[in-house]
Amino acid sequence: MKNKVKDLHHDYKKVYTKIARNLSSRHISNTVFRDILDDVLALALDNQQRDIPTEEAFGDLEEFCNQISENAVKETMLEHILRLLYIFSGAIFIFFIMILLLSLIGLDDTTSISFTHYTFTFTVNDFCTALAVSAAILLADFAQGRTVLRFKEYSWIIYIIIYAVCYIGIMLWANTHYTGTITISFLALCIILCVIGAISIFYHILCRKQFKKYKGL
Repeated sequence: MKNKVKDLHHDYKKVYTKIARNLSSRHISNTVFRDILDDVLALALDNQQRDIPTEEAFGDLEEFCNQISENAVKETMLEHILRLLYIFSGAIFIFFIMILLLSLIGLDDTTSISFTHYTFTFTVNDFCTALAVSAAILLADFAQGRTVLRFKEYSWIIYIIIYAVCYIGIMLWANTHYTGTITISFLALCIILCVIGAISIFYHILCRKQFKKYKGL
């Protein structure tokens, strides 16, 4: 799909991006969401090839997105929870990989690895930073998706404000309530990674089930 998006002209690419951002905030099941974007992209490419203006091709973008959202399969509560766990578990996975690599090459003095006791230690602040960044991006993306059609010129300003407020708020709370370090064993790390993998697999299975429901299979 990425190669096809590149084929869109500026006006159509701008409209497609707005539609994608708005629909991403509508709690549509992930696999269904990606299938809908494929359909929107195909529609955009077809109308672009016929030299039809974007206004005529899509009409009012908010109404267009509303109609798509009404007919789409929405996330179940379980799917929504798993999606959030999937996002945050991905952030935790990246966090562990980063601190391990930085520690091994000697660029992180706050993290220590003990191959004698098979443990590694990291600061609570580093861990909270990873969670704060993930939460801030998640909330900022949602806010931008909801406002990108109504406040076109200010959507990125809204994104930055929400991101900054969320990140600063979480970090201030963490720094005033939790300090010090966390030590976990290599075995515990393996278990955490296995849980992350299980969440990912279960989430994608559930999304696939929702997609089959959407297609009437």
